Amino acid sequence: MTKTSTTKVIILLPSLAGGGAERTVMNILKAYDRNKFTIKVLLISNEGEYSSSFCEDDIIYNQSDFLARNFFWQLYFFICKTIPFHFRCLKAEKPDVVMTVTESMNYYGYFLNVLRVIKCKWIIRSGNNIFAEARSKGLISGKFLQLLLRKSYQRADHLITISNGAKSSILKKFTIPTENITTIYNPIDLKKIKKMASSPCLNGLEKPFFLGIGRLAKQKRFDSMIRAFYESDVHSRGYQLIILGEGPERASLQKLVNNLSLNEHVKFMGFQNNPYAYLRRAKCFLLSSEWEGFAHVIAEALACDTEVISIDCKFGPSEILSNGKYGKIIDSNEPNLFRNAIRRFVENEDRDLHLDKKQRASDFDLSVIIPQYEKLLSKLAK
Repeated sequence: MTKTSTTKVIILLPSLAGGGAERTVMNILKAYDRNKFTIKVLLISNEGEYSSSFCEDDIIYNQSDFLARNFFWQLYFFICKTIPFHFRCLKAEKPDVVMTVTESMNYYGYFLNVLRVIKCKWIIRSGNNIFAEARSKGLISGKFLQLLLRKSYQRADHLITISNGAKSSILKKFTIPTENITTIYNPIDLKKIKKMASSPCLNGLEKPFFLGIGRLAKQKRFDSMIRAFYESDVHSRGYQLIILGEGPERASLQKLVNNLSLNEHVKFMGFQNNPYAYLRRAKCFLLSSEWEGFAHVIAEALACDTEVISIDCKFGPSEILSNGKYGKIIDSNEPNLFRNAIRRFVENEDRDLHLDKKQRASDFDLSVIIPQYEKLLSKLAK
């Protein structure tokens, strides 16, 4: 009996860092139908927090210590080594579909497509609020990036957005046919979350705590979270604020904690391979981002049956929480509301009002989301 040929897919990813794009790719590799598809991840570097979570058979790379070198060495290696290596890999693999999943790879995909290195269908996965991200780079750089975004998004065969809000913003700004854009939410692995959440290891945390998770970058506005926690005065009632993640703002955030005399009440725990053990035991998960593409961790908090208080940033939180049905949504233009929401939560006014959180989380499970990817990949491969 002749075996049916599989659809070959190459995913371009910069590294195995601990972000939402990497978690999404990891979940795709875990759950896709290997009888119908062959999916490989083509990397610039195999370094990152998730390096031990990827199977070697699923990734292709040429350098193992890329991120450890200085900028000029990285630039030299990327131009003289990585790009030729990727050219050879794409020529040898002959994929039916290439998917780029971070903005840096989307720009890179445009370059490869213009040079006809990508000769198959090209999918862009837009994993953030791309306009807010571009504006954050400054006026001149932001304008240039938006121009490059427009050219990239209009040249791609299909776009995947991870929230309907992001989809609407792209359709409003760019001239792209509606049928060329599909919203597919980020997948979460409910079985894995349930298993890992039961882990007893919490580094000796005994006091009730609020929890923040994410890269310590300006976008995430952990400074607003810390100030809201301080102004709510719940630390005087024995509550702590635990923050998981690493990033460039670590030093300035620690300085803010020092200035507010919160050293005994705010703890930075760094990147954690098992954030679900913290989520399950947190009294409430907090999100203070200035912008998001989806806010993956909110879905994970719901899977752990944990209450959520989130700024209504663009995009994601209001969609995941169904406009407040499954968690507290706060107007991002009213910072005092964040403080008040934390205070009211401790005073039990808002406690246990949001039911069916796990049921809502099931809408984002691998079993629901991965078939949506497979359907789109099959359609484009034809």
